[in-house]
Amino acid sequence: MKGEGEKMPADENGRPAKPTRLGVALGTVMLATFFNETRALKGLYVGQEAGGYVILRFPASAPIEDHLYEGNRLVIKFIADGTVFGFQSQVMGYVYKKKLILVVLSYPESVETHVLRESQRVDFLVPAVLQAAGQSIEGIVVDLSAGGCRFRFDPSQHSQPPDFNQAKNVTVSFQIVGREGVHDFGCTVMNQTPMTGGIALGLRFDQVADEVTEGIRDYVTQVSRHLVG
Repeated sequence: MKGEGEKMPADENGRPAKPTRLGVALGTVMLATFFNETRALKGLYVGQEAGGYVILRFPASAPIEDHLYEGNRLVIKFIADGTVFGFQSQVMGYVYKKKLILVVLSYPESVETHVLRESQRVDFLVPAVLQAAGQSIEGIVVDLSAGGCRFRFDPSQHSQPPDFNQAKNVTVSFQIVGREGVHDFGCTVMNQTPMTGGIALGLRFDQVADEVTEGIRDYVTQVSRHLVG
């Protein structure tokens, strides 16, 4: 993954110095991608010995059995405090029972990091209606963040679509996944981009209730965990 690599400390002879603990909370979701696989498997961080090993717990339904052999390589990625962390590792051992799968991984020699944008965007396809200059414009919200969204519409479906160089203050209405009802968002048009079959408007939310903002952040965070890479 792209990012800044941080090597574990070493003494003057190149031998590992006193190990540094991997700063991660118990229960953190980690995505494991095994060698020659493209699908990431979701596990939970349950422990470590600094400089020795990291332990993940996987759900009983995880298709992981074929990957559990000593030395099998994999890449681990996770999000903590707005930063994506990633490291390479190997299987050291495991416990495989009907309702319990624990995998012991080699401790990372280095960890890469990538700081997420303050308002991380994710794909978000949902019907929406834009109110601008006295017109109602039907379209689709195509991505979403806690700070705004991108609204796409087909101007050929309107005899005189608004001039968004002038009509900067608009309202967009759509439903947020996991929340009931349609929400209205007062927005400022930040940019407009021609695209195949329409125009995309970059919208910045003006004022949003705290509980709605929190709902958007929760959605973006959950989706980001599956899109890390």
